[in-house]
Amino acid sequence: MLRKEVITASPNLKWIPELNYDDPLLSRAFAAAKALCLPSIAETRPFVALEAMAAGTTVILRDFPYAYQPPFENSIKINPGNKEELK
Repeated sequence: MLRKEVITASPNLKWIPELNYDDPLLSRAFAAAKALCLPSIAETRPFVALEAMAAGTTVILRDFPYAYQPPFENSIKINPGNKEELK
């Protein structure tokens, strides 16, 4: 499924494309979000996860060694290849 199709089919998902790092909407979006899900197969120590955690947002990351290091140790870890875990 293409990104646009996933967004359209998910009424509880809000996609905010291309915000600048200094846009006030970015910090408000992190604070209002129920979760940040970044089940990337290549991401390592993502800055966006740090921003979300600083706002008190639940963070879901790939079950990868970096996710067990401070400050990511309290994140939820999932296998991005397992659709049931993603749900």
